[in-house]
Amino acid sequence: MSTRNQRKQDNSIKEKTSDELLEEIAVNKRKLKRSFVFAFVALIAVIALGIAWFMSNSKVTSTGTSVSAQDDRLFELASVGERQTAEASYLKDESEKNILSAGAERTYDSYIENGTEVREKQKYHVGTGSLAWYLDSQESILPGANGKLEFYIIPKKDDVKSVTVSFDINGYVYTTENKRVVKPADTTLQNLIQGHILFFQQLDDVYGYQKWLEADKPFVIKAPNNGSFQKDVPYKVTIYWIWPQYFRNYVYTQKSTQGDLFTDAANQTSDSDYARINTFINNQRTVETSQNKLFYDESSEVQVTSPINKDMAQDTLDQCSKYYNKADEYIGTNAKYIYVGIKAN
Repeated sequence: MSTRNQRKQDNSIKEKTSDELLEEIAVNKRKLKRSFVFAFVALIAVIALGIAWFMSNSKVTSTGTSVSAQDDRLFELASVGERQTAEASYLKDESEKNILSAGAERTYDSYIENGTEVREKQKYHVGTGSLAWYLDSQESILPGANGKLEFYIIPKKDDVKSVTVSFDINGYVYTTENKRVVKPADTTLQNLIQGHILFFQQLDDVYGYQKWLEADKPFVIKAPNNGSFQKDVPYKVTIYWIWPQYFRNYVYTQKSTQGDLFTDAANQTSDSDYARINTFINNQRTVETSQNKLFYDESSEVQVTSPINKDMAQDTLDQCSKYYNKADEYIGTNAKYIYVGIKAN
């Protein structure tokens, strides 16, 4: 697009009212939904690719992408459901072997969720490394979509009080010549995916999303009631994800009507999730396009000069929305699958 045409488009956006802009964004997002539907499947359904075990006195072995603890492991990981077609069919190495294993099948009569025992007999897929993530159903991910990822921690020793977990998320592409999926060397794509698909530990109808999780930053899961995990009992962990449909969803607090992340009832103090995400957003105003996690512009560097907050001017919202939507389109054009890997120790 020429600079003149780009300037003309920018001016046309600024002249529109907020309602008109939102309607145009909705139309564009519907087009995006029709054009780019990404299989969530096993590439966001991948658990423990290279799961890290760094416990004291552990003997750790590594072969390729497989890392596992030997006799003194503190816990195992598990998931429930069906193995996803895309992961089993396309996430393979150069010798056509599956990168991730199916894990060992094991049945438990109950599990613990939020400190409460749930009496439900389930078949678990259990392992310590390079383990495929099983899901209840195959899903698709696109702007405006949300869902949850569930896995289980199974302590193998007494007196385990906490588990440290981190995750990474990347875009993958499908290669027709060898019918595999690979991670492209596109830092712009990977950065935008990290900023557009958000993860939280909690979701509440009144307060919205809570306990924001950033990729590659560890968080701790503690045993219920400040005690210890029970040996050989599955503990269910749920992570909620969302791809905000509009840029405004990061900033405003009308979750029930506009899909915003938070509500007016949410904690908005300086150390809250709301404040942390607002800081993250404003930091992107000065980050170059290739490293930006929120905004994209194909013809020039992203330039948002005014602070972003609930009281920002309409022009600032319009400008941010334009950059945010272009980033959505970039993800949709360049990614086929979204990959999430959980690491625990």
